[in-house]
Amino acid sequence: MISVESHFTVLYGHTDRMGVMYYGHYPLLYELGRTDWIKSMGIAYRDMEDEWKIALPVLEMQVRYLKPARYDDRVQIISTVREMPGKVINFEHQLYNPDAQLINKANIKLGFYCMQKRKLVDCPVQLKDRIIEGFGSNQ
Repeated sequence: MISVESHFTVLYGHTDRMGVMYYGHYPLLYELGRTDWIKSMGIAYRDMEDEWKIALPVLEMQVRYLKPARYDDRVQIISTVREMPGKVINFEHQLYNPDAQLINKANIKLGFYCMQKRKLVDCPVQLKDRIIEGFGSNQ
């Protein structure tokens, strides 16, 4: 299991008339968490696309909205991968408000999509090797 922590401050423009973060903005926080998780592996998302020709489209998303995030809240995002990826990688995201209350959780399944072959492929070896190292250091 590899977990990475990220943070995001809710901007006024992210809130609705009720003063809470609009539900459609939560996937942006998951993306922030995933991007930071990949960076923690020593890999830039851009390199995966530009050099390896691999994109990570979302295949599935399950979300639970438990409590609202509000304007100016500093939201803690915990992004976790619990198992080795194959053609897909599963991310668990947990969002916490400043009072350390769980406010949102999501499970996101992404595929490793080869832009040249136009199909799902196995996790690139460069990433898989780093994940194996990360699993070894977190056990």
